[in-house]
Amino acid sequence: MRILFVCTGNSCRSVMAHQLLKRIIRTRALQDWQADSCGLAANPAFPTPPHVKTVLAREGIADFEHTPRQITGRLVEWADYVLVMQEDQKKAVERRFASSRTPVALLRGQVNLPEPEIEDPVHLPLEVYERCFARIKEAVETLVKKYEANSKKAGS
Repeated sequence: MRILFVCTGNSCRSVMAHQLLKRIIRTRALQDWQADSCGLAANPAFPTPPHVKTVLAREGIADFEHTPRQITGRLVEWADYVLVMQEDQKKAVERRFASSRTPVALLRGQVNLPEPEIEDPVHLPLEVYERCFARIKEAVETLVKKYEANSKKAGS
């Protein structure tokens, strides 16, 4: 399962989702899973905001390097699923990569959680990043459980 997380700048939401799923993959030894992230308007000169690093460090994810990068057709084709944070991002990915067969969905919508959009916390207080991360974490953990359960059913 290859998951590509997409947000606007690839500096906050998609980074948090990507790093969280990477840790889950490693700690649960999910050998068939991979995670990556990118943005629709990513600027490689924009550093990872300190609040992202703080929130992830509290989660035990402290040592990671990240440079924002732009979404590409190669990344979309690599993925089994492209998971975005907001409906306008979903539409933009579908429009920009109309010929792709890779499904595009809202992260929280993919696992039927309420309030499927995850708003951008950039330049807002730490508490907003914490709420944002909690919503991402709930969705990523639910996603892993959903597909682990489906894999066990397929294997039986």
